[in-house]
Amino acid sequence: MEHDLSREILFQENEYDLLEKRLMQVDSFQAVFRIMANFLARKFECRYVLFHSDINSADGRVLNYGERVPNSMNMHAEISERRKSSIGKDALLRHSSGCFSVPFKLGDDELGYIFVGPRMDGERHSMNNLRDMIPVVRTLNHVLLYISAVKEREKLNQMKFAFSKYVSAEVVDSIIKNPDEVELGGKKAVLSVIFTDLQEFTSLSELLPPEKLVRILNMYFSEMSEVIFGLCGTIDKFEGDAIMAFFGAPRVLEDHAVRCCLSALRLRRMEVILNEQLIREKLIDTPLYTRIGINTGEMIVGNVGSATRFEYTIIGSNVNIASRIEDCNKIYGTQILISEQTYNSVKDLFECRFVADANLKGVSHPVKLYELVGEKPELVAQVSKFDRNAVAMIAAANADDAEEVEELEEVEELNDIEEL
Repeated sequence: MEHDLSREILFQENEYDLLEKRLMQVDSFQAVFRIMANFLARKFECRYVLFHSDINSADGRVLNYGERVPNSMNMHAEISERRKSSIGKDALLRHSSGCFSVPFKLGDDELGYIFVGPRMDGERHSMNNLRDMIPVVRTLNHVLLYISAVKEREKLNQMKFAFSKYVSAEVVDSIIKNPDEVELGGKKAVLSVIFTDLQEFTSLSELLPPEKLVRILNMYFSEMSEVIFGLCGTIDKFEGDAIMAFFGAPRVLEDHAVRCCLSALRLRRMEVILNEQLIREKLIDTPLYTRIGINTGEMIVGNVGSATRFEYTIIGSNVNIASRIEDCNKIYGTQILISEQTYNSVKDLFECRFVADANLKGVSHPVKLYELVGEKPELVAQVSKFDRNAVAMIAAANADDAEEVEELEEVEELNDIEEL
C-alpha cells in the first residue's frame, strides 16, 4: 500500500507570518514601526533600529527610533552615508559603523530606510542576517500598503456619508474623485445662494403634536431637497423650517444663477403638489407657503472648522444679503425675490419684475430687488441642457463598467420585444 505523505506535511506559520498577523491588527503607522523595531532588535541583537525617510523634509524625518544602548548612534552620520553612497537607492548598504540599511516602501513612489544597528556582541552581521531582511521588508511593505488602503477607504466612506446629506449622489462621486476640492480651508468663488422660509410655521408648530410636526417637516425637506439636488445644488443647512442652499460648489457651474432661480420656481411648484398630499392626509388645514430669497456674488466656500470636525459651507456678506432678501418678501407681499446681481445673470431666461431699492439691515447701500415671476421660452433649451448633463454624469460614472452597460442594453432589448 502506497504511503500517503500528504498527511505528514504540516504547513506551520513561521515568525514572519505571526509578525504580519500581529501588525495587521494595529491601525497606525507608528504602531507598526514600534512593533517592527522591537522584533528586529531582538532578532538581530542590535544596538538600535531606526526607520527614516527624506520625504517632505530636506533634513529627513525619523519615523521611529528604538535604542537598546543609549546614545549608540550618530544618526546624521549614518543617514548622510546612505545619501552619499554610490549604490542604488533600492539596495542594501553596509555602513562603516557596522550597521546596515535597507529600503522599504512608504507609498507608490516613496522610499523609507530601515537602519539596523551594530550587534550587541560586536560581531559583524552575517550574510544570513542580511538575507533575513528580505521577508522583513516584504512583510513591512505589505502591512503599510494594507493600512494605507484601509485608511483611504475609511476617509472616502466618511466623505461620502458626510456629503450625501447635502448634495446629490453624482456630486458626491465627483467630490471623491477630486478630494482636494474639499480640503480644510476655503476659497473665494462667485456663487448663487438661496434661502427659504415657511410663512407662519412657528404658529403652526405650536398647534401640532410633535410627531405630526416632524412628519410634515420630513416630507417637506425631502421633496425640496430632491429639487435642489436635481439641479446640482448643495444644501448648506436645515434650520428650523428654513433651507439654505447654494449653487456652483463643490461642482463648478457656470450657470449657477440660472439653476438657482430655476430651483426656486420648481420649489414653488413642488410645494403645490406637497400641499395637496398633506391636506389629503389631514396633516394640515391650510397650505404651506414658502418665501424665497436669492443672491449672486463673491463668497468664501470651503470646510470651516477643525481637522476633526468641520462643515462645508459658504460665508460672506453676499450670503447675509440673500437672507435679508428672503425677509423682504414679508414687506412687499412677494414669494420669490432676487438681487440685482442675480437678475443681471438670468434676465434673458426668466420673467422678472422690479420691486424696490431696499435698504437691508447690515448693508451700507440700497439693493435693487426683483420678483422672480416665471420662465421665458428661451429657458427651455437651457433646461434640456441641464437634463443632458445629469444623464451624462450618471453615464460617466458607469463608463468603465462594460459588463453593466451590456446588461442594460440586453434589458432594453427585452423591453422592446415585450412591447412588440
